[in-house]
Amino acid sequence: FPFSAVMLIVIQLMATICLHMKDRNISAITLIPARIGDEESMDLSAAYDREIAEDAIKKVEEFLSYRNIDSVKVKRLVENCKECAEVLRKHSNGKKQSFDLHVRIIKEEIHMVLRAAGKRINFDGILKGETTGLEHKYMYGLNVLVLTG
Repeated sequence: FPFSAVMLIVIQLMATICLHMKDRNISAITLIPARIGDEESMDLSAAYDREIAEDAIKKVEEFLSYRNIDSVKVKRLVENCKECAEVLRKHSNGKKQSFDLHVRIIKEEIHMVLRAAGKRINFDGILKGETTGLEHKYMYGLNVLVLTG
């Protein structure tokens, strides 16, 4: 039994090193990609506090404003992000928790992902009116909202 366990580890290590040799973008041991792609992206975490959340959203707006992206699209995404952050703040339980905001630009499309800690929130009916031209998906079990525009 000990011999077979050691042999299994050696075989697995050799296999991961071979995979790493084929693609240098992945780690030799864990096989985790070092980089997903060449897309520009930004990650932030903000506490469930109005001022801190607004500062984080301003950073996102600034990040997007320096890219060659339609300003109307940026404005719509930022407004919806503000609405979502306000809903998250209202539903937070007051503990020192935070939500994560990930922005990624893929060609001409912007993907904003809000991941919330805490209790689950149903965003149906919250994102309306200003969402023309935007897609939004909410993964209820994961408490993740994806805005695409």
